[in-house]
Amino acid sequence: MNDVDSAALRRFDELPASANVRLPVVATLFSISRATVWRWCRKGHLPQPTHIQGVTFWNVGALRLCLLSQTKVTLPVAGMAQPAPPADDSSQEASEVRNGIHGTQGQ
Repeated sequence: MNDVDSAALRRFDELPASANVRLPVVATLFSISRATVWRWCRKGHLPQPTHIQGVTFWNVGALRLCLLSQTKVTLPVAGMAQPAPPADDSSQEASEVRNGIHGTQGQ
């Protein structure tokens, strides 16, 4: 990856939606090989690139939408541990803090 692509990857979140990035940035963003980038484009999993003076680019805004859609579609796999739900206010520790007795042992 050249310096321009490295800078684009580091600043991807700061780039305007109208900006364009090249193949190495797309491959790194999605953690896939260059060949898989092209395969995913053919299958419609990634947006189609634009060709400007013989150089291939992908639109940053379209890539962001694609990244977001992949995040939303990801579902938990059956049998995998799920994150613990947030503690509710009825927990023992929350009750102790409300009553001012948390951390007062031995005093």
